[in-house]
Amino acid sequence: MTRTLMIVFLVVVACKAVLSPARHTVFPEYADAGRDIWAEEPLGFVARQYLPYFSIAMTPFALLPERLACTLWAVLNLAVYFTGLRAFQRTILRERGATVFLGAGLLVGVSSLWNQQANAFILGCLLWGTVAVARERWWLAAVCLALPMFKLYPL
Repeated sequence: MTRTLMIVFLVVVACKAVLSPARHTVFPEYADAGRDIWAEEPLGFVARQYLPYFSIAMTPFALLPERLACTLWAVLNLAVYFTGLRAFQRTILRERGATVFLGAGLLVGVSSLWNQQANAFILGCLLWGTVAVARERWWLAAVCLALPMFKLYPL
């Protein structure tokens, strides 16, 4: 049931991104940052809240048409967050409260996922990093835990 709920949410958010890529979302600011960094004019809230490598990482999205880029960003966020939740539940929690954990995780992430903030990506990376530590996959853990440090206040 939880998987079905996640798939439905993925479809709804992807449709929202396709139909209204600039409404109730921070993605246009992220795409602007991807363009502005190369003009050496990082303006807006992205330059104040994120380290420069986030703007560089957003460059491929900035080069794509807005609807496609917004949809891909939404799917990336959802994929990292949902798979991180699932991996954490399977590795750390195992079967204890799986449905409650995944359902609560979905509810907690709804607002960030809906307006396409990077918070879901950050939390997904931290969940994957925790799973990698539990599995003693140290390099993967290092990458997963360091990657979301582009936001100046993720923790």
